[in-house]
Amino acid sequence: MHYIRQFTHKTNLTAVAADLLMFYLLFELIEDFGTAQFTSFLLGAIIYHFFKYREMQSLPERKPQSHYLQTCIWITLSLLFLRCGLMAWLTLQIHIPPEIAIIIAAVLAGLINAKASAIFVLGPENTKKISKREWQVSAKVFIGYALLLKFFYLGLPEILHEEGYYWNYGQHLALGYLDHPPMVGWIIWLFTTLLGDSEFATRLGPFLLWFIGAFFVHKLAKKIFDAEVALNALLLYALLPYFFSVNFVALPDSSLVACWAGALYFFYRFLIDEKPMAYIGVGIFIGMGLLSKYTIVLLGAAALFFIVIDRKGHKWLLRPQVYLSIAIAIVFFSPGIIWNAGNEWASFSFQGPRRVSGDFNFNLFHLIGSILVLITPTGFMVSWAVVLNAKSFFLEKVENNSDRTNRTYKLFVLLTGLPLGVFLFFSLFRQTKLIWTGPIWLALLPFMAKMMSPEALRFKNWMPVYGYRPWKNTAISLMLLYGATFNYLVFGFPGIPYPPNLLGLGWRELSSQIEDKVNSIEKRTGQRPLVVGMDKDRINSWLAFYRGRSNPMAIGRRTNVGAYETGGRHLFGKDSNMYLYWFPSEYQEGKTMILVGRKPEDLVGPHIETRIKHGKAVQKIEIKRKDSIVLRKYYRIVEGYHHQ
Repeated sequence: MHYIRQFTHKTNLTAVAADLLMFYLLFELIEDFGTAQFTSFLLGAIIYHFFKYREMQSLPERKPQSHYLQTCIWITLSLLFLRCGLMAWLTLQIHIPPEIAIIIAAVLAGLINAKASAIFVLGPENTKKISKREWQVSAKVFIGYALLLKFFYLGLPEILHEEGYYWNYGQHLALGYLDHPPMVGWIIWLFTTLLGDSEFATRLGPFLLWFIGAFFVHKLAKKIFDAEVALNALLLYALLPYFFSVNFVALPDSSLVACWAGALYFFYRFLIDEKPMAYIGVGIFIGMGLLSKYTIVLLGAAALFFIVIDRKGHKWLLRPQVYLSIAIAIVFFSPGIIWNAGNEWASFSFQGPRRVSGDFNFNLFHLIGSILVLITPTGFMVSWAVVLNAKSFFLEKVENNSDRTNRTYKLFVLLTGLPLGVFLFFSLFRQTKLIWTGPIWLALLPFMAKMMSPEALRFKNWMPVYGYRPWKNTAISLMLLYGATFNYLVFGFPGIPYPPNLLGLGWRELSSQIEDKVNSIEKRTGQRPLVVGMDKDRINSWLAFYRGRSNPMAIGRRTNVGAYETGGRHLFGKDSNMYLYWFPSEYQEGKTMILVGRKPEDLVGPHIETRIKHGKAVQKIEIKRKDSIVLRKYYRIVEGYHHQ
């Protein structure tokens, strides 16, 4: 009720009224609700904070103008991006007319603005020191913001090509696949079957998996330390770039992270709390993790290494629990084993010998840079401080049980350090990928969260970062970055054009044009041509997903026909990952095809001409957004394919 009264204060009502009036005026003039609501919200926010500033000047203990200005700016921008997401969700996802949706969005934004201003602008916060209570309120606000932002934008940006590729997993259900285990495909299949083939349904499973991981992160941090640290760990899990992103887009890491967090919790219960039945949880989550991504085998190896080197852990080598947990993991992973056994162990070879073999590539600096991106420079420095100085900091929690605390620290540093060491070694001679190290930081989250506590301040002479303030600044920066990125991808910013080939922009329109050509050929010949993406797996994955959205053969919510009519360049002797399995070349004999490539050279050459009877000239397709070319691709119609 307190915040309702704040909302109905004349200042807030005036701001909301100005917001609505400006929107209706601009929408009538330019008919672009994105630009209209962007501008109208900023006008309302300026009016609100102007009158609040005058109110603040009358207070006996007013805050510095610089603090007020900085706080108003980040609150306004954060709320702007959240409001844009809400407005887009109301209009594009549940199809409420913009004229009505703006009323809902403006009122809710006004309520949130009143509450945020009371907490961060007009509240009792000391600008030089953040109290424990103030930090807990802030942490909850940041967590809630991250979840709402992801939910509102979940179905709005176009999919990444990786998501289209894994969506194809779900349309060709199997016990395994060449380049990844099957879990990501199974999850996408479940939600797209229930809700239809859309960006929202494709990403909903990964979004919900965040809550499973969050449950175990919070529970683990609370058991090691206390409820305050558990909240801080949850904040890190909500906002650090790796954990924020992998539960927004549909990737194998989405389920991997949830399983990794569950395995960490049960490792703690088994090895530190010495709960014998916890081996069941270990086996289940390692097995499910192997169905998500093979990387989790490094976590199991690190835990086994701890058992071998830990004085109290030796006893488990003589008891059945460790071996039973391995057996349970194998049972849960059995679908992947069965698929590999029936396909010449292709996936194991792809992720094993094929990764190790290849050209020399010193990639250490790329790996370090990727870590800075995944957990931020603040997180990197705190992780380093945990490793270098943890003993003097963590032993004080349980003074009468320092051995247990020591073992806890050693276990989780080892569960981080051994997988990291493998990646560091690999980076000395082979290429690494951006997200490889992401899940290993889960083991350090409770300790990083502990270092947010005020008691860390007494080590400020040697800690790179400490206490609440660095994390508050990092959290605000990340909130603004995520909000601005989503808003730019969906609405763009007034006056700022889109660069070409930015993520997935334009594939809806390009796929629709390709589908028109498919329908034209079918009308002329009576047969539907096969569309072939002439790169490894990007073009075909995007086209397969979006072609169905404009395909008249699609039935109801199932718009997955593109998955069965979009092949890969293996048909012309090049690598295309799983498309080799989905579209055997001998089954395409005699077909007409539409080849789609990044440049004209992709569509001509001996490897193509020797496998077709006739080919037409290369044509160009350009897609524009806001008068800028965002996507340019080339296509060529060929007839009479023969695979030899």
